[in-house]
Amino acid sequence: MAYKFYFAGCGNKSVETTIRENECNRLLSWVNERKVIEERAANGYPTFVDSGAFSAYTKHLDINVDEYIDWINRWHPYVERYAAWDTIPSDKISPKESAEKTWANYQYMKTKVADPSKLVYCFHYGEDLDYLVQALESGLDYVALGGLAKKGKRQREEFLTLVEPIFRQYPHVHVHAFGMTSVPILQRFDFIDSSDSSSWLYPPKYGRIQTNSCGEVYFGNDVDKETNRDAAFVYMLPSTQMVLERELQSKGMTIEDMFGNIGRSDWQILHWKEKMDNI
Repeated sequence: MAYKFYFAGCGNKSVETTIRENECNRLLSWVNERKVIEERAANGYPTFVDSGAFSAYTKHLDINVDEYIDWINRWHPYVERYAAWDTIPSDKISPKESAEKTWANYQYMKTKVADPSKLVYCFHYGEDLDYLVQALESGLDYVALGGLAKKGKRQREEFLTLVEPIFRQYPHVHVHAFGMTSVPILQRFDFIDSSDSSSWLYPPKYGRIQTNSCGEVYFGNDVDKETNRDAAFVYMLPSTQMVLERELQSKGMTIEDMFGNIGRSDWQILHWKEKMDNI
């Protein structure tokens, strides 16, 4: 199965237009980005919907699973997948408690949503593997792995090394990794069929873009600051600037475009799409 990348996180309207025009896959949070999901759905652009349950928990929002189910049942024909309302292990919630609550919510939602085949169960970093086996034995064909986004390389690799032999026993199951786009890890653990990230979104806000030829390049105004001097375009050798210009031109963009946030954001979308399509 070919790997599939989802752009997560929300930008401005121009960003959304570029994402649609380039037919990028999209993962958005029901709690944080509901309006964007609905706008995409209304215009025929399907979206993988993350519940945003952890955001609701951290922001102390008064939301229950039935509210999420009601929304799903209104919009389900126009979304690709929707994650079950899950509970992530934290300082206040043990892995055992999170696994039990997540599984209970998945089972409950499966009886309530209009199209259970689109419902995605999530197994989290730190939970007992028995819960993953239980889920797979129940006949699931789509499982998401959560809690990886803020983990280090070693922690991710240790976790994936544990779950890989289990998933290899269920080759028909699609595996999605929330918040993970490390190319070396995705290439090594090729049982992962898809993942998402919002990392593409942030460099433009701080005057930066990511490139193949020159690494991260800074186009902001405060080039006299020590933190930006090494990466600043204006301090690059003319020969290096020309290399970067050729890379930008390969995607129909110019150096001048990079001095504006919209141009930088558009570049990031094109750059990340190519990068992740080549995994």
